[in-house]
Amino acid sequence: MTIIGTANSITFNNLLCLTDFSAASEAVVPFARALAGQYGSKVFALNVVLPDPYVCMAPECTDSVNDGLEQAAKTKMERIESLLTNLPHQTTVERGADVWPTVKQEIEQHDIDLILLGTHGRSGIRKLVLGSVAEQVFRSANVPVLTIGPNDRNHHFGGQFKCVLLATDFRSETSTSLAYAISLARENHARLVLLHIVQRARTNTPDAGLSNIEAKRQLEKMLPADSDCPQPVELIVENGDPAIDIVEIAKRCRSDLIVLGIHKIEHVRIATHFERTTAHEVVCYAPCPVLTVSS
Repeated sequence: MTIIGTANSITFNNLLCLTDFSAASEAVVPFARALAGQYGSKVFALNVVLPDPYVCMAPECTDSVNDGLEQAAKTKMERIESLLTNLPHQTTVERGADVWPTVKQEIEQHDIDLILLGTHGRSGIRKLVLGSVAEQVFRSANVPVLTIGPNDRNHHFGGQFKCVLLATDFRSETSTSLAYAISLARENHARLVLLHIVQRARTNTPDAGLSNIEAKRQLEKMLPADSDCPQPVELIVENGDPAIDIVEIAKRCRSDLIVLGIHKIEHVRIATHFERTTAHEVVCYAPCPVLTVSS
């Protein structure tokens, strides 16, 4: 991936498409095809075969059961391979105790620029019990992650975004996510919307004490003179809960893509199972794909 400042364009040379063969993950494939066609990328499709938790109760069956799971995954991967016909691609089925270590290995081995994955939208108690592979990946990866949730209204992505919404809380992650948002808006001749939600009840956030007018000035200062956006940039400041209002404003603006700057969490497992993060809630309920970018 190449990106240098807001005046330059991004390129995605290698895409990693994660799949568990569910309907949620299969919805990612059209996006991978469209982006690969637009950027001339190679697509790497990966499935991680996890141990069956019930087999642990009968260790003598472990090898045969896991062999069966792996063979079933390879058979299902044949369908993914057929969907990637006419594109440079590679499909892989790997056994692993957890998803992230295998994903990390793929990122390093194939110089991945962008990860694409679908999510089942687990939230609340379902997230507490089952965790979230999506959040584990986007909180750990040093490359952007494009997540498609169950509420995405456009599974038949035609390769072009018409409205890109960048939601920012004025943290240090913003500069990197802004560069992606500007580049994607420019390359797709799309509207760019910069959004900030003022959280009145919070005192430990970068916007603490800011009025709506001051927050809007902050948004204006964020936009560099050399951004060269194809359409006038829209600035929105509202009061409320980011986890809820980012989704609602994305619907109102008919956004095709939400861009979020995020920070990494040292203990990803703790965050995945217990912490209600804005990014996770947005990914769960967004009406469009969400691109999470860590600095």
